[in-house]
This record gives sequence, structure tokens and C-alpha cells, in this order.
Amino acid sequence: MSKLSQAMPLRFRSGIALNEDRKPMVHAFKYALLLMLVVAGAALGESALPPEVLVRQSGQEVTLQDVDAFAQTIPVKDRAGFFDSPKRIEQVLQNLLTRKLVVQDARSRGMGVDPVVNEGGRLDDDALYRLRMEQIRDASRMPDLTLLAHEAYLADPSSYQQSGRIDVKFIAVKVPRETERSAPTDAQILQARQAISKLAAEIGGDAARFDAVVTDLPARAPDVDTLSGEITHAVSDRYPDALRETARKLKQPGEISAPVETVDAMYLLKLVSREPDRQLSFEEVKDDIIERKRADYLRREVDEYLGGLRTTPMEVNPEGVAALRDRYRLEPARDGATQG
Repeated sequence: MSKLSQAMPLRFRSGIALNEDRKPMVHAFKYALLLMLVVAGAALGESALPPEVLVRQSGQEVTLQDVDAFAQTIPVKDRAGFFDSPKRIEQVLQNLLTRKLVVQDARSRGMGVDPVVNEGGRLDDDALYRLRMEQIRDASRMPDLTLLAHEAYLADPSSYQQSGRIDVKFIAVKVPRETERSAPTDAQILQARQAISKLAAEIGGDAARFDAVVTDLPARAPDVDTLSGEITHAVSDRYPDALRETARKLKQPGEISAPVETVDAMYLLKLVSREPDRQLSFEEVKDDIIERKRADYLRREVDEYLGGLRTTPMEVNPEGVAALRDRYRLEPARDGATQG
């Protein structure tokens, strides 16, 4: 459970039933959405919130008007699809509420009217939110991470190696498709899988047989499109992960891989040559490790700060939240307003 969830204790009011005896009769979409909010610390039940209020916490509310304003940032044609997701609705409500809590905290500190901080003007909510979050992320508050980075390096130096060059030869069976952009059917994937398995069985892990199959490949697999050739620097990022990982596992020249599946083709690899991996020194990787430690530190700082703002359980209007799914389906603008 995240620190954010820990900071928002669960509370159930009378009328809520999440057990088998009193299970609410709700649509699967609504149930999934409300379950996400419960995990986030919501207090569900017979809502005492006004109809226009969707969630409330620590003195701040997210209303239908707030969500409508957010929806205006999404093209009309995309709104229905966007809100047809319990996860996205939950994220929108959480983000809007978090923003309000941060602004409330900033104003309580006098940041919105301090002429030293804001150069004499009253900051709007967007500017105040950015300013407060910048303060939380202020790198000047961060401890020296060099020692932690060195400890991480010493704990697992094998994780900091530069792969040596690996060259392989390959045999490939293309996965058939109806068109270039269409997805292959299960039957087409099975056809390619069976063809590469047949070739693998014929080769039997023997390097000489691999070369013999390459010289006569179309005749060996007449019902599928095939390719053969050589891949240099097979662990390069430009190749699919499955190919790279398989190439790394080949240790001795002439060693043959098991069939490898990618989106476009099935492969057999034969190791041609391999250079040893090189152990990187701490100085070579120090900056990268420190940057990861820095990102982790800032993430914890933000989580702890936001968790501290949530001093009460989140109250939720279940019916209002569930209704968001249908609120933004393509239809004439409500109340004469123009949808952007």
C-alpha cells in the first residue's frame, strides 16, 4: 500500500455494504470505480454531500463544475472514451482534489499574498500550486546522495556492466498478416510458430545443420515467408527485447537458441562471436545512480507531503461519481454552453 493510501484511513458509513450479505447492486463499471476510491481511502456510504459535490476531503471539494472545466481540455470527440475508464475517472478526481489541497496549504502559509514570494500580486491557484510543489521538490533540501550511490554500486556491481559485442546469424519465419497494418490472427501466429519449431527440430542444435538449412531455407519452409542473415551488435537497443535477451544467453560460438517470438517474426539464433562484458567503474555510473536516487528521494518527499495534507477520510458521492461515465458522451451542449 502506498504512503498516500496509508495517510487516508478507510471509513465506512452506515448503509455501505461491501460484503456478500449486503452487496450493493451496482454496475461493474461503478463497482470498479468505487473500489478504486476505497483503496485510495474513500469513505463510502449514504452520501451526505450535495449532488454537485463529487468528493470532499480536509475542507476541500471537487464538484461537477471542476470536472466540467477539466473536460473542456479534452477534444469533444475524445471525451466519451476518456471517461469510459474507472481508472481515469479516479485519477481525475484525485488530481483535482490534490491540487485544491496543495493550494489550501499554500494560502494557509501566506504564499498567495506575500509580496516577497509573488512580487506584489496575488497568485492564482495554478501559479500557487506550481510554486508550492516547486518548494517541496527544491533540490537544495536534498542530502548528499554520493554515499548512497556508492553503497548501491558495491551491493551489486554486476548490475553495472557494459555488454560486449555479440554477433549472431538468424533464421526467421515471418508472422503472416492479411495486410501490413492488420494484426495477425491466432491461426497465423500458430502457423509461424509451427514452422519455426519444425526448423528447430531439423537443426537439432547443430551449427553445421543450421548453415545447411540457411542455404536451402525456402525449400525447407515452403508455406511461409522466411529470412536469414546476420545481426551485428545483437544487444543493441534497436533490436526487440526478446532477441537481445536471447542473444545474451548464448555463450559459445555455434550455440543455437530455442525459437524466439517477436511481434513480426519467429527466430532461431546462432552465436557467431561474443566479446566479454566490461565491468563499469563507479565513476562511470555514479551520475546515473545519483539521478535515480534523487528521483526516488523527491518522489518520497512529495508522497509524504501530500499524505500529510489528507487529514480526514475522503467522502464520496457514489452516484455522482458513477454518473461521470455518461456525462460527456457526444450530445448537444448542456445549458446552452458551447463544448470546446
